[in-house]
Amino acid sequence: MKKLVLCKLNVHKKMAPDFSVRQRAETEANLQKVSYVEHKAWREKMGSVSLNHLVYKALIFLALFPFALIHSIDEGGDWFSEDEYCEFFLEDLVAPQEGRDELIAFLNEIPEKKDLSIEEDDGEEDYDLLERLMNHIPAGGTVVDFSGPSLSSVRTLSFLVGPRGRVHIFEEDRELLRTIYWDLIERNVCNVQLYCAPSGDVQEEVDFLELEEVALIRFDGNGDEDLVILGARETIERCKPVLILTMLAGIPIERADVFLEEEFEKRKAEIEELGYQLHRLSEVEYIALPDREIGTDLTLNQRE
Repeated sequence: MKKLVLCKLNVHKKMAPDFSVRQRAETEANLQKVSYVEHKAWREKMGSVSLNHLVYKALIFLALFPFALIHSIDEGGDWFSEDEYCEFFLEDLVAPQEGRDELIAFLNEIPEKKDLSIEEDDGEEDYDLLERLMNHIPAGGTVVDFSGPSLSSVRTLSFLVGPRGRVHIFEEDRELLRTIYWDLIERNVCNVQLYCAPSGDVQEEVDFLELEEVALIRFDGNGDEDLVILGARETIERCKPVLILTMLAGIPIERADVFLEEEFEKRKAEIEELGYQLHRLSEVEYIALPDREIGTDLTLNQRE
């Protein structure tokens, strides 16, 4: 993985089509302002320099611009901060929230500008989940994740909804949030928003967002799935999103005692009352599909 000091260059490389077109358009617009008389006088003064030559020089400048960025960074240029990220993508990586300025200051703290190369997690479960969700979550959809996300799960959900979608990530561990934050910047991801949510407030957040459309809500209620569902009830009833739930605080139903089995059946009934059917994905994770999608093959991995 590239070091973070190259992330400015990464942004310009990945955004090169838009960036180059904009710069080229501005250059050509300026050149078109030169009248015939001015152009003739300029040629007499400077010699036989054609308009094409000037455009050629402008294109050379654009081609060398990324290398100038590297030089400026190597000479002690600033790190690629959240403000620069917003300026380039016209989006806020850190969502509006109480204490946002202080949170951004914390996220931007890089002790001694250490190497931010982040160890990859295997992400096998998440990519398996991606295959299962391809037919249920439309490109351009909105996802809300309370599940204690890993790097791979954030990347997977970002890929799932595409550049026109939106992924809202809630995480109370500020250190983990900072890891996700810099990983998103390094990968030039611009469809994710981060929230630092205290655990006691999580169940209130979904409806508070007042999202017009939600395609997926994923959460680990740490045994309080009923509270999370309660906090998202209005959104669930209105949008009928797919639900991904970690049930019973991550205890497999096979290991549950009588009390936990009763709790599981109770929560399953609550989900079904909302118009859903519950299907098991793994030992502890379940997918709840709205009734309109019942019968859909969960193993399909092709999107229309």
